[in-house]
Amino acid sequence: MKKQLIGIVGKRKQLIVILMVTILFGIYGTVHASPITHPQGLSPDTPYRLAFVTAGFAQATSNNIAAYNVFVTGQALASTALADLNTGWSVIGSTSAVDAKTNTATDPTQDASVPIYNLAGLMVASSYTDLWDGALLNPINVDQYGTAWAQKVFTGTATDGSGIAGYQLGADGDRVRHGESQLAGAGWTSGDWAGDLTSLHYYAISNVLGQQVSPVPEPATILLIGSGLAGLAAARRRKKLQAAL
Repeated sequence: MKKQLIGIVGKRKQLIVILMVTILFGIYGTVHASPITHPQGLSPDTPYRLAFVTAGFAQATSNNIAAYNVFVTGQALASTALADLNTGWSVIGSTSAVDAKTNTATDPTQDASVPIYNLAGLMVASSYTDLWDGALLNPINVDQYGTAWAQKVFTGTATDGSGIAGYQLGADGDRVRHGESQLAGAGWTSGDWAGDLTSLHYYAISNVLGQQVSPVPEPATILLIGSGLAGLAAARRRKKLQAAL
């Protein structure tokens, strides 16, 4: 009887521990899945871009946009799924010298638009105009490992893709504008501000993916093509001569 009571008490303790872990994970945990690098339904030759929020974080003390591009690229390459894409990455952020829409080649007046997706396979923007119209279709809330986050993100950027004077990355006065990754409205890029010594997350966007690049012919192939064309030309000349005779 005593052993049975001890067993029951032990099982109750295990259940309590499991319930506590479940509750804590439900409050503080994040949703994890493998990152989706090719959205469902897209044909292989349809161009598109990917965007994610970095799992890592960094300060915003530099006014050199290249420093942030290097940071987000390192974050992307830390994910095998993203490294396998063999593409470049840029920060969605502005310094006093470079606007986000310029750094990311998403200026609707300058760059040919393609749709942008997050790493959950959801469309973020159907075009670059859509990206910078003040609201997203879906938030950029999934990191390079496929985990959904609700985090503050340094951008220094207004909703139209331009830098916010005095609040860009590396801005003097210890204040940099940030957004929040769980938001799809204006707050995704331009919310409150934080000191540049604070470490926050960043948004990254890929180069254009999905484009089929025509292979460059090898020298031997070029030679064969050239020889074939020369042979056709010679054959035509012979026919003309025979016709003339």
